[in-house]
Amino acid sequence: MADVVGTGFKFPFQFNANGKVASTVDLPDGSTSQQGTVDHLYGALYQLIMTARGERLIRNTLGCGIHDFVFEPNDETLVGLVLFYITEVILEWEPRIEVLDLESIQEGGQLRVIITFQIKSTREVGNVVLPLTGE
Repeated sequence: MADVVGTGFKFPFQFNANGKVASTVDLPDGSTSQQGTVDHLYGALYQLIMTARGERLIRNTLGCGIHDFVFEPNDETLVGLVLFYITEVILEWEPRIEVLDLESIQEGGQLRVIITFQIKSTREVGNVVLPLTGE
């Protein structure tokens, strides 16, 4: 049996052209596509990383610890810690992907993290760009 990557609600939550809850396989015209796997994992990764550890009552170990660094200076130490925490949370909670590259870009008060990943079951490659801003 093939591994299931899955589909789900589009993140952020929205409605499709037919007025129904949008899923990760919905196209703008209201039809569906089977190419929603990267979109689904984008939403899953975004929610995983942007959820503070301890925020979920039932799964209080779910989430990433990057929220602890909100008021820290945007320097190389911060970048190293953020990349470490993101790697750690992906390894712990997202077994469907393999991280190919993790890159950071610092611009003023903003840190952007680019995660390039490969879906293990389909070998499809995708990326997530997370803007982490302290302003």
